[in-house]
Amino acid sequence: MYACPTRAHAQTLAAAGRGRFTLASARRALPLVRRVVEDVVALHARVLDVQEMVESAEAAGAPVQWQRAHHELVAVVTKLRDCLDELEMIGAELKDFASGQVDFPATVAGRAVRLCWRLGEPDILFWHAPDETARQPIETLPQQPLRTQRRTPAGMLFS
Repeated sequence: MYACPTRAHAQTLAAAGRGRFTLASARRALPLVRRVVEDVVALHARVLDVQEMVESAEAAGAPVQWQRAHHELVAVVTKLRDCLDELEMIGAELKDFASGQVDFPATVAGRAVRLCWRLGEPDILFWHAPDETARQPIETLPQQPLRTQRRTPAGMLFS
């Protein structure tokens, strides 16, 4: 726990992804992303617990306990930032600390989409448009480019 992968591994994946994923490249990155997100979710929960300890020690006027808790809070937040940096280098976008939901920016059939994965899911099973949040089954992801419609001078539509 709390052992985010090495930057070298993340940089290798980032170089391969170049900021846009295919479904295949997102699936290749998933084992690393899964390990990092497991740490992120655990660290986030620990930050909340330690924050509560800091506040309790402060309210009780216990400077020694406050100092210990504050020191731990700084250490845990530092580890959490390291993990978030790893995700950023990979190109994955954390969407929710508690559930561990991650988006992989992708272009499929010439269309910008977000491939979605959530901690606990066995694979990337969902997607959504960049301006939407509702996850749709990956089977519904259009594989053909969007057809553009043009109008004739008379105003008739054709593809």
